[in-house]
Amino acid sequence: MPTKNKKKDPSASRPVSDKAYIQSGNARKLSIHQCLVSKDWREAGLAQVIVSRRHVTGNITGGFYLVDLLCTGVKDSFFFFNQSPDMLTELQKDFEVEQGVVMETCDYVLAHNIIYSALDFAGSYGIEPMQDFATTKMILETDDDDRIELMDIECGKDGKPFLMANPSDPRRSYYLRQLQQFAGEGGYEFFRDAEDFENDAEEDEDDEDDFFRSEPETWDKEDWEDFILEGAGQHLEPDEEIMVYIYQKAVHIPEAAIRQLDTVELMTRLTRGITYEPIVDRTYGYDPEENKETEEMHLILFREKPEARKLRSLIPRILDGMQRWPNNPIFHNYLYNAYILLKDKSKAEDVLLGITERFPDYLFGKIAYAQKLLQDDKADKMPALFGGHFDLSSLYPERNSFHVSEFNTFTAILCFYYLQIGDDLMAGIYGTLLKQWAVDPIPDFTTDVLNLLDLKLEMKVLRKLAEASKDAVKREELIALLMS
Repeated sequence: MPTKNKKKDPSASRPVSDKAYIQSGNARKLSIHQCLVSKDWREAGLAQVIVSRRHVTGNITGGFYLVDLLCTGVKDSFFFFNQSPDMLTELQKDFEVEQGVVMETCDYVLAHNIIYSALDFAGSYGIEPMQDFATTKMILETDDDDRIELMDIECGKDGKPFLMANPSDPRRSYYLRQLQQFAGEGGYEFFRDAEDFENDAEEDEDDEDDFFRSEPETWDKEDWEDFILEGAGQHLEPDEEIMVYIYQKAVHIPEAAIRQLDTVELMTRLTRGITYEPIVDRTYGYDPEENKETEEMHLILFREKPEARKLRSLIPRILDGMQRWPNNPIFHNYLYNAYILLKDKSKAEDVLLGITERFPDYLFGKIAYAQKLLQDDKADKMPALFGGHFDLSSLYPERNSFHVSEFNTFTAILCFYYLQIGDDLMAGIYGTLLKQWAVDPIPDFTTDVLNLLDLKLEMKVLRKLAEASKDAVKREELIALLMS
């Protein structure tokens, strides 16, 4: 029986820039700093691997990988971001003192081959890596890179998977189910210790007390039936792991298949060229004083949440910037936002009209106007505003890169647009990207859009669960999707 899931950390659904930086693939562009591997990895069949990369500042970003070469591939993984190189020395000491694990340096080729050989071996038995590897793999080179020499790394024991899973491992039942399906009886070995047998005697009692703790991908048919029939979904929050899992399996994937929508290709296209590096426009932004002014104004408007008096005192400064640097649309955008914060709708609309007329290609001007259209229930005019282009690379084909703030603001308005026209699938795709790339502090508008999205998707999931709880055929269909 599944066990109760702890509510996810809010930061997991609103990731900050370090995680988004790694997910974007930017970490791969950094040069290798140092790689480490546990000294006894061959004998133990278990490797602890660290791959670190160096920023131009000298700090390092990297990933830790707990690799089971005997059966399950990547069992655990996490990343560290923009840390002092000294942390690796401290980490080595901690491993040796706390776990008795001695780490030694190795080249990247060995580290890469250990990780991907174990992944390939596990994958041949239907075992997927733990979820965080989706992020930390972006620190590694791709496995199809011809520059990486292939090495013969022995996996398994005597040619078979050898499962050594602690009884408290939440994925153990998943491992066993996959081995039964892909290896069959006698096709694998399973090590059971004394603790394992003791836990067998207490399993029934513990199951009742630990409702839903394990990862949903490890659940069997009986677990899902218990979950559905007991109405457990009614007590979940929108960003809990089980809720997200059910939405992806039972709503998103089937709806995308019906529309023949390749969501992976779409999300790749939508995020093409996103960067954290400043974008310098050739028509403005070269004067250091000009940049200093816009940076300070941005801080006041979007990070300090200023009171009305401070906003009113900022307006003459913005107007002065508009006169001194007439080709810079940022000052006009800041004036519009100042009036919005002052709740002076009339003046804000006048400024917005001026932006769209004077700077018709200015992205933030288009986005502000799009927001007004949506608030005025004129969603049908949105496609024309963006020329039918709902990804930045198509909207601005002459540009190769876009700042993450441009991407997030553009993505938020499109997520809201799709919610308004009732296309929850597309809204979910844009919302997923918005959560992945969000950078603190998250604007109120973005938060409101994501909350609305979560509510709509939650209602879809609860409707599916309610129908399945009353209809045996629908229950069978739903469980088949959830276990696929």
